[in-house]
Amino acid sequence: MPVAKAPHQKSPTRNDDLVATLAARFRQPPESPDAPLAVINRIPQTRSAHVLVVWDQWQDFPIPARSNVIIDAFTRAFGGEDVVVRVPIGLTSGEAFSQGYLRYQISPMVRKSDHINPKQVRDAMATAGGVLVRVGEAQQLRFPTRAQAEEAYRRLVEKINKPIWALSEELSPTSGSG
Repeated sequence: MPVAKAPHQKSPTRNDDLVATLAARFRQPPESPDAPLAVINRIPQTRSAHVLVVWDQWQDFPIPARSNVIIDAFTRAFGGEDVVVRVPIGLTSGEAFSQGYLRYQISPMVRKSDHINPKQVRDAMATAGGVLVRVGEAQQLRFPTRAQAEEAYRRLVEKINKPIWALSEELSPTSGSG
């Protein structure tokens, strides 16, 4: 017995607002660490794209609705391109962190001799972009791409121009040799 497919549905205003916001984000430079974090990988050979969007606005959206918003936003932003989004991934910051998509990190390494108080560090991190996560007692900013992390690092150095920021990449257990 054939199964009927649900038509491509848009929830009225909320989805339209998300599509407009996300389309505007897609038009920004890819290294922007501002929310929503977006990574677009174009595959010229197949005229397709894989798109990752890390955004806490996804919280109340099921996966298919997230995918539809990403596809609609990509079409709005790049309608003149002959590219199809084949892999739309929409994750909240917690989902992206737990699934290993946020592998670049910036951590503050403050010493007493730096004469910087914790509030200055928190304020700088709150405005640099990325996803702020707590790991034990420490806070980190996390990013899906090195370019986004480097742009946030630049912003942090503008706010506190001392050698307290450490940018690193978290390697997965399957990467590297051995």
